[in-house]
Amino acid sequence: MEVIAEEGTKQRHEQIVGAVARGWCSEKNSEKTMDPDLAMAITEEIETLLKTDIHPKLGCATTRRIIEELVARLNIDLDYRTIDSD
Repeated sequence: MEVIAEEGTKQRHEQIVGAVARGWCSEKNSEKTMDPDLAMAITEEIETLLKTDIHPKLGCATTRRIIEELVARLNIDLDYRTIDSD
């Protein structure tokens, strides 16, 4: 299984276009005529859906969200105590 490329890249767009095109090559659809305008509209819908996913998949470990999370965790005082442990 292919891993989807990073958002906004030409490779990701080409992967989605390829997936849509392969749908027309499936056994069930092999006799149907491909409509390039429809294929591009489907591709755009998928790209929009992936951009608005409220639970995005983690990609590269250098993404801004991961870095912000790490910075937030580094700012926690690990020596903080609510009860005296003596």
